[in-house]
Order: sequence, then structure tokens, then C-alpha cells
Amino acid sequence: MKSLRTLACALVALAVAAGPALATEQLFHKADGPEILSDFDGKPLWQLQAVCAGFHGATANYYQRNGEAAKASASEAAGVAALNDAVAKIRRDRNLDDAAATKVAEPIVTVGGRAIAEILRTDGVPSNGSGRWNYWRSFCIDAKATFNKVSN
Repeated sequence: MKSLRTLACALVALAVAAGPALATEQLFHKADGPEILSDFDGKPLWQLQAVCAGFHGATANYYQRNGEAAKASASEAAGVAALNDAVAKIRRDRNLDDAAATKVAEPIVTVGGRAIAEILRTDGVPSNGSGRWNYWRSFCIDAKATFNKVSN
């Protein structure tokens, strides 16, 4: 669990480095979602989906390399949906066009993808529901549900 917390903290640190939230951005509040999302308390809501876009992209690449085309395709579709959610939210919150909003999201997507790629390299996808990849899978399931519930 300590390594999961460390990874979450690293992602949050990157989010801070990506720039402060603008006054117009909707922030995530830990009261709005389950405990697994609490490290993103006070961060822009779109960052939840940006991290998960990276998660799904890395997972799609992993499945593709392992010859699991159907799983790769499903993960790729989930990643595109997460990125689209993040970009749409950035566009609304910051009044930006698609290209500019995508540039804002890219650093978070990249770090999320790199972190998950490393987890997949060392652990793979455990079939028993345990492990770091499954933690992030749960994170992204909860992030999507929370994003959909509170995004306005």
C-alpha cells in the first residue's frame, strides 16, 4: 500500500507542477468521492480523468503486446473517453479550444501512463484482483463515476 500512496503523491506533485488551478476550474473535493480519490482533494476535477487516460493507454499497450486485441481495444476506447472527458472539462473551465485544452492535459496523461506502464512491466495484470494495477483500475472506475456525478 505504501508504493500506491507514493505513486499517488507523485501524480499529485506533478499536478501541482503542471500549474495552479485557475479560479474558473471546478475542483475535486474528497467529500465528493470515495477515499481512493482523496489524494486529489483540491485539484482540478479534470485531472482525475487525465490520469486515467494514461492508465487506460498504458493498459491498452500492454494488452496489445501480449496479443489480447479485444482487451487492448476496450482499454484504448476507455482511454479516449477519459481524455475526451478531461479535455471537455478543461475547455469549459478555462474557455480554451481543443488543441490548447489537450496541451494542458498531456503532462498528467503522460505521467499516469508512465506510472502504469512501470507497474505493468513489473507486476503485469494480476488475475486475482490484487496488486497495484488493480488498485489503479479501481481508482479509475471511481474517478469516472465521481467525474460524471459532480462535473457541471
